[in-house]
Amino acid sequence: MFNHLTETEDGFNSQLDWTLGLNLSWTLFDSGGREARLARAYSAIRQREHELRELEKGIRLEVEDAVLAFQALEQALPSLRSQDRAAGAAQEVVKARLALGSATQLEALAASASRENAARDLTRTLLARKLAALRIRLAVGDLRRSAPVAALVTHE
Repeated sequence: MFNHLTETEDGFNSQLDWTLGLNLSWTLFDSGGREARLARAYSAIRQREHELRELEKGIRLEVEDAVLAFQALEQALPSLRSQDRAAGAAQEVVKARLALGSATQLEALAASASRENAARDLTRTLLARKLAALRIRLAVGDLRRSAPVAALVTHE
């Protein structure tokens, strides 16, 4: 506490001009409050680290699932291409036989339907393969610049 006094001309009477008071206190022990706040902060950090690990695990599983789907479609393509070629060849044989008169219109329609089904299955698989490649790119977070996957998407 500080008092500032001003003296009058007499020198014997002093007048109080202003008073300044400053009170400081520092708690040496706050009943564990700091420790509790620190424990809550560490708990929040651990929780965020756990959430990050779970998010990374989910992303990893999503990428693996997308890659497996792509690989399964990739493995099915040779078989579907063979079926399409075989159905096309069978259709040509039936057309030739129909022209010679040794096949019926029903056989020609069945061969045509078989060829259309094989072509449709092949087209669906190619589109599903493109979607699987896009799903991989989406899962890894790069839909625009993923060169290896871009080659897979455009490759037929």
